[in-house]
Amino acid sequence: LQGTLKNVEMLKQVKVISLGGNELSGSVPDSISKLSSLQELDLGANMFSGTIPGEALSVLGKALLHLSLYGNNFTGSMPTSLGDLVNLKRLYLDSNELTGSLPRELERCALLEDLRLRDNALMGNLPEQYGMLENLRVLYLDSNELTGKLPQMFGALHHLEEISLYDNYLSGPLPQEWAALRNLKLLYLGGNGDLSGTLPVSWGTGLKSLQHLDLSNNNMHGPIPLDLTFLWDLETLRLRYNRFSGTIPSELGSMGKLKELTLEVRSAF
Repeated sequence: LQGTLKNVEMLKQVKVISLGGNELSGSVPDSISKLSSLQELDLGANMFSGTIPGEALSVLGKALLHLSLYGNNFTGSMPTSLGDLVNLKRLYLDSNELTGSLPRELERCALLEDLRLRDNALMGNLPEQYGMLENLRVLYLDSNELTGKLPQMFGALHHLEEISLYDNYLSGPLPQEWAALRNLKLLYLGGNGDLSGTLPVSWGTGLKSLQHLDLSNNNMHGPIPLDLTFLWDLETLRLRYNRFSGTIPSELGSMGKLKELTLEVRSAF
């Protein structure tokens, strides 16, 4: 399907609009605010452009549960008014051309379960306030231009199952507090370049559900903790291109589910 969105204000009783995977273009009209019953809006994988109509969407307030605008050509910053969507459970804005910082106001979306903002040009620090999104299960922020440290408060996200932050410019140590993420299955931190310090021993005893761990292409140092071999469900362990030292724990050989292990050292030349 091709064309633009027109006369959407006529759909006052509609609850679901699903138009993903077409060739629709133009901007999302402000008249979307007239759809007071709208619960799901999926315009993903189209050719929409312009800025995200934050004020118009915020009028939908308590009704909207799912907003998917991924895979378009949206530009500008993420509207702070997205924080008015207090019952939102899924927000997909990945693979656009968004810039600016992550809005702290998203902390008001207390029911948010799935937040995907990967593959944009978002900058600045990870807001500590996101650690208050206690229902969050999936957080994809990879392939942006984020800087600063990993927030200790993310250790309070006890329902979190997947967090992907690779290919940013994050720095500093790995937080001990993240060992409390007992439901975490996927943790991708590779390709930041300047995550440093040692690998926390507590992660080996705390992250009991972890299946995929990527710390490659950073500045980690010190030994590989023996406690890491207590992660019995681990299938992927990527530690290459860091500055780890010492011996490789022989116990890694007894991790029956491990399918991928990468430990290459960074060349000095």
